[in-house]
Amino acid sequence: MVEATLSDEASELHANPLRLQQYADKPDRQLRLLLELNSIAHERIHYLDTFGTIAGISLLTARIQLLREFLEVSGRLAAKQTPWQLPLSKWLQRTDVPPAVKSVAGLARTHSNASQLFVAAVEPFMVEGRTDEAWIDLPFQPRGRTVTINPSIPAFPLSIEVVEPTGVHPGRPVTVFHPLGYEAILEGRAHAMARSYIESVFIDAPRDLLANYGPARRRMPSSTLPDQLPVSLAKQFQIYNITDFMVSKFLRRRGISEFSRDLVLQLSDRALSQSMLHIRRLNANQNEVSFTSPGAVFVSLMSELPSTTSPTVDYPEQVTDMYHATLSNLEKGEDWNMVTGIQPYMSLRIWESFMAQHITVPLLRRRLETHHAVYTSGSVLMDLITSLALPRVEIINGRLFFHHMPPAVQSAWASQMFLGEIADQLFADATTIRCPRAHRLLPGLDTVDFANGQCAASIRRGCGSCTGGVPSHEVACMFNVALRSYGLALRQPPLATVPK
Repeated sequence: MVEATLSDEASELHANPLRLQQYADKPDRQLRLLLELNSIAHERIHYLDTFGTIAGISLLTARIQLLREFLEVSGRLAAKQTPWQLPLSKWLQRTDVPPAVKSVAGLARTHSNASQLFVAAVEPFMVEGRTDEAWIDLPFQPRGRTVTINPSIPAFPLSIEVVEPTGVHPGRPVTVFHPLGYEAILEGRAHAMARSYIESVFIDAPRDLLANYGPARRRMPSSTLPDQLPVSLAKQFQIYNITDFMVSKFLRRRGISEFSRDLVLQLSDRALSQSMLHIRRLNANQNEVSFTSPGAVFVSLMSELPSTTSPTVDYPEQVTDMYHATLSNLEKGEDWNMVTGIQPYMSLRIWESFMAQHITVPLLRRRLETHHAVYTSGSVLMDLITSLALPRVEIINGRLFFHHMPPAVQSAWASQMFLGEIADQLFADATTIRCPRAHRLLPGLDTVDFANGQCAASIRRGCGSCTGGVPSHEVACMFNVALRSYGLALRQPPLATVPK
């Protein structure tokens, strides 16, 4: 999903870029408006990286693998009239828990742990002092049987100064470490393009406005409690500039003060092209994880940059060959309109096939036709995101819009979103399963009806949850159909087709 919020004030500024001068004495407001204007392009960069890089494709594949197995186990339970017992952790401790339930729960734990490491979902932390290093390696010990090419996650050391409120004493040097993984690399690419977009449209915008996006490097303590200071300071800094800061610090040590913004795009795309996450089932109770850290690949490529004033990153044949092989494999797959079965079980396969054939395949073809330039050249990439004609779901100002997607695929997309949200709640040990539409767990869904025109009225009457196998309200909607189909509801709502 591409989600963005655009105020009327930002829209007016987009229509007349010269109005930016009116905010010259209001830098915070100016920054907010520019970030709003850039939000759609920012999220579209994430879309391209999610569906058009080896790293993004591998994450999607691992997610679909988990949901597919959850569907299979849920279908067996529903067929035997054996409902899921919540919370799941208590059921797993009982001797009568079905082996298939234990197996899929183990896969869910493996998927969660591996994904967090791949994304580098580790909180920033602060230490005293400074370092001249461009990065440090944080060791980690994955659980279970794991194959790793890189046994650590790199982190960028951001040097700041903590001063007392009086400002009398000299500042205290501290360092905030930001782990570098899939998420930070994606955000860095999107933010780099944000700067290019703003500079091309708003020629009067300060060039360092987005370069230094975030709190000032010289900070007063935000907490009077010393033991809370490291956490509170670390959380104030965003990840959007991490790759840019890291490359800048590394090149400065080589005596290079300026570099092309495309260099960050090149390093980032190479890292996303040479990293992946793969979970293989050894048996019902054992999983093997093959894991290459995107952050580790990024710093390895950076350290190998040539010592020239304008370093660039090349693409070896094996990287291009990998994309050719991935494209060839996907092209052999079935298209969404060839999928057969019953709803809601076939929705995941419809969406998986549609993504592969109508999003990833075109992106990989464009990548190979341009020799990766569509992902590494700022100008080529900008042309693509401003004229994007690929299928997508966008939530603009809270409203959901489908682009280039047939109605049957729209329905399948919504159904698999319900599936994923229900599975996530179950594996997170929920005691009550909540409807993502009724409880606004997913953006934009509250603007769509999934009960043949009865969503809003049913929610007012209490529809939207299931506790102890009993839905809170009986209505033929996508949520209740899913509860019944996945073995989560004992009391059945009326049979209904999945709403379009």
